Amino acid sequence: MQRHHQRLPRAEIILMGVEEPRCLIHAPNESVDPAEIQHMAHVEALFLSRYATTRRS
Repeated sequence: MQRHHQRLPRAEIILMGVEEPRCLIHAPNESVDPAEIQHMAHVEALFLSRYATTRRS
């Protein structure tokens, strides 16, 4: 990320993702409710759709 920031200091960057229930990204005994994954995917799609249409200077 720092390399990109040096090359494009004014770039807007966001890291987002939806993980499947068995990925265990935080702890070996942690999982995610599939309904939460569906909701987050929907919210991310809405955000990206609206963000793409905003006018930035």
